[in-house]
Amino acid sequence: MSEVKDQRPIVGASVLVKREGGDVLLVERLNDPGRGEWALPGGKVDYGETVEHAAVREVKEETNVDVELRELLGAYNIIGEKYHFVTISFLGEPKTTDIVSGADVGLADWINPENLGKKALTETTVEALNDAEVL
Repeated sequence: MSEVKDQRPIVGASVLVKREGGDVLLVERLNDPGRGEWALPGGKVDYGETVEHAAVREVKEETNVDVELRELLGAYNIIGEKYHFVTISFLGEPKTTDIVSGADVGLADWINPENLGKKALTETTVEALNDAEVL
């Protein structure tokens, strides 16, 4: 990765939302990095916003699901030639479960853990699912 003066990582937030029965909430990414792959719902933290608030807001924007955060899951790096994201991920429980896909995702769906192997998952989603012992 070439060094760019004054370049900084972008902070993101995501949530591994697991509903009763074990299904997890995933979204199909429309943009790079990970275009066409499935990922935890999440996005960029706005200036002045807490990571926790951003995580809850992004799940709502991308899936219309209201979520309650339970605990910190981990921090994940997404580094490419022209980008560097650090995503703080949480474990969460849904307060609502009806999905309406947001404008910035292709699809959103509840996926049974047995079917996760049939989905093209982003690398950091695999890491998070492993850390949460879902995979």
